Amino acid sequence: MQKIWFFLLSLSMVFFVTACGNNTATTSSSNNSTSQKTIRIGGVFSASGGSSPLGKPEMDTLKMMVDKANAEGGINGRKIELVAYDDKSDQNEAVLDMKKLIEQDKVVAVIGGTSSGNSLAMIPLAEKSKIPFLSLAASKNINIPTKQFVFKTAQGDDVVVPRVVEYLKTHNLMKVAWLGVDNSFGSSGKEEFDALTKQAGIQTVISETFEATVNDAKPMLTRVKNANPQAIVIWGTTQESAVVTKNVRELGIDVPIVESHGIASSKFIELVGNAANGYWKLQGPQPQTPS
Repeated sequence: MQKIWFFLLSLSMVFFVTACGNNTATTSSSNNSTSQKTIRIGGVFSASGGSSPLGKPEMDTLKMMVDKANAEGGINGRKIELVAYDDKSDQNEAVLDMKKLIEQDKVVAVIGGTSSGNSLAMIPLAEKSKIPFLSLAASKNINIPTKQFVFKTAQGDDVVVPRVVEYLKTHNLMKVAWLGVDNSFGSSGKEEFDALTKQAGIQTVISETFEATVNDAKPMLTRVKNANPQAIVIWGTTQESAVVTKNVRELGIDVPIVESHGIASSKFIELVGNAANGYWKLQGPQPQTPS
């Protein structure tokens, strides 16, 4: 069991670094036949849909690490079998996939939950079944309060938002616009931001939300432009934040843009293009790895 946990913790470090559709399971192992010696783990990722810029690399990375571990002899001589599902960036699909992994596939642990909303929806099943769940999403509500069988790899709002507020105050950007995605990731970030900006004396001159499926944020941004902020904070993940960021520059709003850590994907740069010039993505302290 100790080596299984070491493997899962190693995976968590890889997912932290790589972060900077149908319902048929994808399996990865050196031997597709299941035996008593096989360690079966599950994965639920948003490999398609709005969160796919994060979810697809997550799924591919896990497959790669399972293959690598098996090529090196597995864990104590036991091969690892991965059963991975694509939740299509849909919260209900994520819950159904989690239930299937636990009840039908009989996995010993689950890795995934690309978005905060999906992870939060999967947690009750993990706790009820006492199956360890390693979430890849960021909301601090995933692991606060502490849950016996729930862990996460991504930095939480309580780690990243203080860096955002520190940046704003250091650069004397005391009147800001908050634009947050309308889901669990956006709301938990806003909660942390409101508490810290109040302490720092920073004024939120306008606060707006946008859908994860947004394809035109210009009506919202017209209101933002009229509020005349000194900086704009955009709190979302790759797909939706790219749309909003492009629209900011298309409307000629020339102020610093501070992005959340949810855009930590090369896909964001590809989607935004030249509008990415001059934006800032802040994150908390990097974890220290043993030398």
